[in-house]
Amino acid sequence: MTTDTLGEVWDYSLELCRELQGYGVQVHLLSMGRWPNASQEREVSRLENVVFYRSGYKLEWMNRPWEDVARAKKWMTAIYHTIRPDLVHFNNFTHLKHPGECPIVTVYHSCVLGWWKALRVSASPAIWYAYRQWVANALKASDVIVSPSNSMLEQLERIHPIVGQTRVIHSGRNFQGPESGEKEPMILCSGRVWDHDQDLRLLSHLADRLPWPIYVAGEIRDSNTGAFAQSDKVNLLGKLSLNQLSQWMQRASIYLCPSKYEPYGLAVMEAAKHGCALALANIGSLREIWGNTALYFDCGDSGEMEACLKALIDDDPLRESIAGLSRKRTRADNGRAMAEQYVKLYRRLLGQTRSQIKPLTQAL
Repeated sequence: MTTDTLGEVWDYSLELCRELQGYGVQVHLLSMGRWPNASQEREVSRLENVVFYRSGYKLEWMNRPWEDVARAKKWMTAIYHTIRPDLVHFNNFTHLKHPGECPIVTVYHSCVLGWWKALRVSASPAIWYAYRQWVANALKASDVIVSPSNSMLEQLERIHPIVGQTRVIHSGRNFQGPESGEKEPMILCSGRVWDHDQDLRLLSHLADRLPWPIYVAGEIRDSNTGAFAQSDKVNLLGKLSLNQLSQWMQRASIYLCPSKYEPYGLAVMEAAKHGCALALANIGSLREIWGNTALYFDCGDSGEMEACLKALIDDDPLRESIAGLSRKRTRADNGRAMAEQYVKLYRRLLGQTRSQIKPLTQAL
């Protein structure tokens, strides 16, 4: 299984590995993007069913990645031929040399081309041609392509040619500790702060017009340029561990997700579990998952976002009702339910029938 250390794919991968322990599954987990930090090392060290392989190879969406991508392909292929797994689960778009008969699952977590369209409503520039071809080849080599939402699957089918099978499996997460703490008059937002998707200027504009402060958790350094995000209106918390982020969510009364592009949103789910009322951008994936358990606003419309947040700030019963509905919604998509769907998929690909179901014991 591949993962990256830069965002929610890491959290998703470890949640899935953790749940796969119950099925006797051994996972050889290969990380890319950036060397894991101390907190990530501690997380993965607790998983007895995981053999961890570290690297700092760039991912295909990063700036000038192709030399690293070629090296990563050789690295992964060498590990593949050494361990001879029963199945390969890619969480990025990559390839193996001569994978043989081993089934390949690729999860379509996100795509630069879809992100570009969502943010700019225009064709992607020519520099992404090589990326498009790389992704198309990775998808073509996959036996099954998994999407975390129907909305993302529809996007995939609009952008890339699909020849294999597709499947929607919602991402999930289990939660430790109290679901909610003593709520404070504050708004929390999380994500890659340097990403244009999360417009700090818009949040800074809102900060002057709201009675509650806005706190933003997430990476403040652009992994491509090295530039740091700055704001004198919004409180930037930097990148937090899962435990630290959970503590902030226990305190926050409102969780804000202004993203124009959100494949699924594990952070939104965790915020809901911790009793935050959800104020979400009105995009397909978030509407699909959260339905009537959140308040919505049009992306990039500061007036609508302000009205949505003020409605939650000024109306205590409304805020508590939305928080209760969204917390109830989280019970359906947990880590156990996610793992169960993946194990069913793995077993089908490995040629097992329902009457032959037994714990998997080989490496994935």
